[in-house]
Amino acid sequence: MLGLLKVNHGPDKEREFPLRRGRVEIIGRGQTATIRLCDPQVSRYHCRLQYDGDKVLLSDSGSSSGIFVNGERVSRHELQTGDVIVLGETQISFQWADIDEKSTEAFYSPDTP
Repeated sequence: MLGLLKVNHGPDKEREFPLRRGRVEIIGRGQTATIRLCDPQVSRYHCRLQYDGDKVLLSDSGSSSGIFVNGERVSRHELQTGDVIVLGETQISFQWADIDEKSTEAFYSPDTP
């Protein structure tokens, strides 16, 4: 089981991002963010996600507008299925998914915006 992010609202609506174990994901609009969003309200390096054992931890990277999970502003949060993350105007849901880890490579190609 791997974590999966799905954008429900915002400029990147319908995009999905599987999370890979052993990789720190940086969410933002910056060119070197590993999960790059088009929302101008999202900081260049808004927040980060990483596995800690079988948990996925979300933490703020000093963003200007903060991160909200299920309507509460947080600086750090252990994600659970059904959690709704809000960054700027973007709303993202988290879920555990039965995804083949090798199939996630296509999501992290250099051509991915």
